[in-house]
Amino acid sequence: RSLGVMANTFIKQGNYPRALEFQLKKLQIEEKRNNPRNLASVLMNIGVAYIYQQEYRKSLEYYSKSDKVINSFKLKDLTYYSALNLGDVYDRLNVPDSAYIYFTRALTIAKQLKDGDLIGTAMTGLGHTFLKLKDFAKARANYQAAITYLKAANDDEILCEAALGIAKLFQQTNQPDSAVHYARFSQNL
Repeated sequence: RSLGVMANTFIKQGNYPRALEFQLKKLQIEEKRNNPRNLASVLMNIGVAYIYQQEYRKSLEYYSKSDKVINSFKLKDLTYYSALNLGDVYDRLNVPDSAYIYFTRALTIAKQLKDGDLIGTAMTGLGHTFLKLKDFAKARANYQAAITYLKAANDDEILCEAALGIAKLFQQTNQPDSAVHYARFSQNL
């Protein structure tokens, strides 16, 4: 547990290689234990460390391993995060069809949980996906709904991301006033 805490501290400080070092040490321990939840969690956190280092293929590898453990052992409390992380990494790898599948799965789980913050986060991911697919109407609808949920949840981090997403959408659709409005909204957050 202390290795995980130290890794998370280094993540917050922006020292991703050091965080990864501690997560990999934790993985060695968890592979010898019989605790699937801890194993899935450390695999997921290694994926996060690779995301921060922009090593998306490595991140996908660890997210996929985590997802396999989560599904094998029916770890329901981690299924949303697994789907969201896989959607995110596929989005970053510019594979929108796979990103869509996982963000949609995350949204379905979030709606079952009736958790507005999780719903808004998944919808932000879908907004990114539809923007890449140039389906501007669906991107806009997802971003706008996400913004409503994220404001209610006081999730400024993802709210900022959703606002930037819709600003990019307005920029791409030649609506500069709206693009500036949402970019400033994000900046003010």
